[in-house]
Amino acid sequence: MACDPLVRGKRPATLRVRRGLPRRAGRQTPAHQRFQEGLRRRPRAIPSRHTRPAAPHSGVLRPPAIPAQQRKPERRVKDLADHFDREAASYPTHIGTDYIQRRKWALVEAHARKRGIVADVGAATGRHALELARQPLTVVAVDPSERMLHELARQSRTRDVLGTVHACAAALPDLPFSKNSFDLIYCYSTLLLLAPSAQADAIKTMARALRPQGTLVVDIAGARSLAIRYWHRYYKRRGLGGVYGQTAREARLLIEACGLEISHQEPHGVLSQFLLCPGLDRVPGLLRRVRGSETRPGWDACISKSLPGLAERWYIVAHLPGQKAD
Repeated sequence: MACDPLVRGKRPATLRVRRGLPRRAGRQTPAHQRFQEGLRRRPRAIPSRHTRPAAPHSGVLRPPAIPAQQRKPERRVKDLADHFDREAASYPTHIGTDYIQRRKWALVEAHARKRGIVADVGAATGRHALELARQPLTVVAVDPSERMLHELARQSRTRDVLGTVHACAAALPDLPFSKNSFDLIYCYSTLLLLAPSAQADAIKTMARALRPQGTLVVDIAGARSLAIRYWHRYYKRRGLGGVYGQTAREARLLIEACGLEISHQEPHGVLSQFLLCPGLDRVPGLLRRVRGSETRPGWDACISKSLPGLAERWYIVAHLPGQKAD
């Protein structure tokens, strides 16, 4: 009868465990040979003093971050609203005094009818909408940020407003307006925050909302400017998709593809984009010489006309052809 090895003072036999595949007697199969050959050829990681140790796993699995341009539309709108909610307290409330900013207002004022309905898309705190409402017009101020619109309402109580201003919390490329709603739509500093495909959809949306012989005034970022790289990084750091531009030809084709006829296109910002360099904006008198005054163009206007391909921004006026509705 077999005895327990511990009783007889002998140690039990040790079971040797080998890592990998167990050896088989005789010849190995081709699959095992290829596996062993792959192990021998696999490069080994060489430790380096510059290699940082891997961070310990927290135990919480998180999905990879989704790039801003690939997020769902409702998520992108929320990101825009959150960003400009934070900017609302310090956002400008009056039209600028330099030539480049005054040109925006001049184009709007020149194409606004004495009576009619106007949409300010990307209205922010209403610096253009409230100025336009000094005339007997109905102005719809559209912006994704409710705090911006609250500031607009607060400003309207301190301004001499003859017309009517309605606030609408919405964002391009989708607007809650029916066809043939507006005589004039203008959209500044907004399209550049949309990807190129979304820019095309946004212009189609605005063109659809125009009445026959209505006017669309927009600004589009220049694709070859130096400043677009700065602003792209600026908005990417703040969780947005960045800034996207178009060349002069691309911008023209983008608008004409929506059935609009361009009557005016002017370049700006070739020289003023260099004011983004640290310290240049503090040089006495340089800002006024570059950007000009309310009535007199500065160096930037002259250089931009000579080098339009490098423009930071395009100001474009387009009209919807057709017979004017009664």
